[in-house]
Amino acid sequence: MNFRIRFFRRHAAAIVAFSLAGTALQCIEMPLDPVAPTYGAPLFLTLVDITRTLEDMMSKDTSTVRRDNSGGYYFQDVQTGQPTGVEAIKVQPAPSVAQVALDTFQVAAVPSTQFGFGGSSFGLDSWPPPPLPPDTPFPGANATVPGEAINFSSFFEFLAIQRGTLTLNVTNTLPVTVKFERPILLKNDTPSDTTTIAVFSLDSLIEGESKSVTSDLVGKFVYGTLKTDSLSLGFSPRSGPFTVDPTDSLVFTFTSTPSFQASPSRASTTPSSLSIRRFRSQMLPSAAANSSRGW
Repeated sequence: MNFRIRFFRRHAAAIVAFSLAGTALQCIEMPLDPVAPTYGAPLFLTLVDITRTLEDMMSKDTSTVRRDNSGGYYFQDVQTGQPTGVEAIKVQPAPSVAQVALDTFQVAAVPSTQFGFGGSSFGLDSWPPPPLPPDTPFPGANATVPGEAINFSSFFEFLAIQRGTLTLNVTNTLPVTVKFERPILLKNDTPSDTTTIAVFSLDSLIEGESKSVTSDLVGKFVYGTLKTDSLSLGFSPRSGPFTVDPTDSLVFTFTSTPSFQASPSRASTTPSSLSIRRFRSQMLPSAAANSSRGW
């Protein structure tokens, strides 16, 4: 033990110097390996460059995407189904008549209707005819003219009038006095109905005179096609010459009230068979019926 201590003390300085020399050697940098210089630059490579239009896309499938004449596109899909048939269903209703009561309703007034007869319609010409002298008095005359048709069918087919009137105005521009030998009758003008619906009583009209007569239509069944009865007229005597101009006439004008109040018409259907068939999943009913209708 003592030997070791003496050895350490004797050689302590050498040991310290040797340690410092080793540490100094660690501080010496080893030379580096040679390295080649490097440079960087951006590099772009195009992998895909494809342009597609809408037309290219739509042309891939023309089963549902179609193109119209204007250049646009539309989608069309048709789904077809299998039709399913069923047995025909037939119904034979028992003969019967059904009536439905409704309230009254208003019908607008029909437009005024006018017609006239000139002197030639009555055989009335300027007086006196040659070779009679100018001072020959007019002895008077009688004439009958056929009835005149009046058509309101574009406004109604028929009406059961509950409230309403019809007014007849007659104007005489002939140069003589006109006498009405009998009342003026207005009748329905259908193959099945010629009933008188209005009566207008007039006595006489002097030259230039106008008169109006009103007839009540309450309770009357009026068709859209009417006709006046034939007119029986008399022309009073007159002294001195006179002239019948082409514009001289007897003018008749019919005017209704502002509106008619009418009762509803009734409609009936005759017995018929009803057949129902199915085609392509659609029900198609068919029936035959006859009915009368009106306002």
